[in-house]
Amino acid sequence: MSWLLPTRRGVLLPLLLLSSLALTGCLSNSATATFPVGSEVHLSSAELGLPMDLRDTSSGSAKVASIPCQPMNVCPTTPVAMACVAGVCDPEPMTIPAQVGGVIDFEALISGLDTLFANVRSIKVLSLDYMVVSNTFTLGVEPVEVFWAPAGAVEVDPAMGARLLGTMPALAAMATGSGAVTIDAAGSGALSSHVVGTDPRIKLFVRTGLDLDPGGVFPEGDLELQVRMTVRVEGTLL
Repeated sequence: MSWLLPTRRGVLLPLLLLSSLALTGCLSNSATATFPVGSEVHLSSAELGLPMDLRDTSSGSAKVASIPCQPMNVCPTTPVAMACVAGVCDPEPMTIPAQVGGVIDFEALISGLDTLFANVRSIKVLSLDYMVVSNTFTLGVEPVEVFWAPAGAVEVDPAMGARLLGTMPALAAMATGSGAVTIDAAGSGALSSHVVGTDPRIKLFVRTGLDLDPGGVFPEGDLELQVRMTVRVEGTLL
């Protein structure tokens, strides 16, 4: 099963469900419409930039190498930061970020509704869902955070306006499935205000974490996700 509809520039085009279109009455001269929008995202263990000398295959499978600490409990800090724990260099927790599709332009997405809306008063994220399309990660990942940011953002950085939109559960190694993302109310409200009052274009990002253990499974593989928002638009009728 796949949620994705025909796309343009990697962004899911809106599907206006006539059964979901609710007119509030001619006297109020207002209406609402609900549609999904989303895209795919690819997370790769290659993004971690782990050096091959940290990969130990002496046991027959890929493990995180147990590197003894140097004198004075010193461990390498590049390309992977490590701390000396019980005489062994233990990699610090790591994160894997990725952008979800391209720029989402709500003005363009709603353009098909121009014969209905004279203007848009509000846009609200009703729900946020995910589907794991494929997962070859050899190690489980921590809860996956979904962020939104202004169209000019290039990474998950609060200085670039990135805000948490929601969090999906942790994923076990090789696990697939689908479910609801727990929405962050403050982040969702900020997205709505930004789209209506500042710029209708945004980007979505995801970020998850890994904590490697010396002697534990070495992270390899890829993770393919679909992320979908269900959005409600409220506006004034033409």
